[in-house]
Amino acid sequence: MAQKLTLPDWSQSLRELGCEEELSRHILRLVASRDPGGAALLLRRHRGELLARLHQAGRQVDLADFLLYHLKQMERTEQHANTESDPGMG
Repeated sequence: MAQKLTLPDWSQSLRELGCEEELSRHILRLVASRDPGGAALLLRRHRGELLARLHQAGRQVDLADFLLYHLKQMERTEQHANTESDPGMG
């Protein structure tokens, strides 16, 4: 059987989830008044926001990788051009 969470457990967990104070209070009121459906709706909404931020961060990491790749290519092109134009290297 699953362990029952106390309101302080809920409060701590919501803080760790990054819920703003107003959202946490609203969810805690719903939990305390035994409205799991209402609390779940708000928690699902917050989860969706977290996932959206995660996906955005993933796209930003991909873009950073793309730009770093192009900078590396520019470096190689510059090094290659400098080697060809250096009379002492041939």
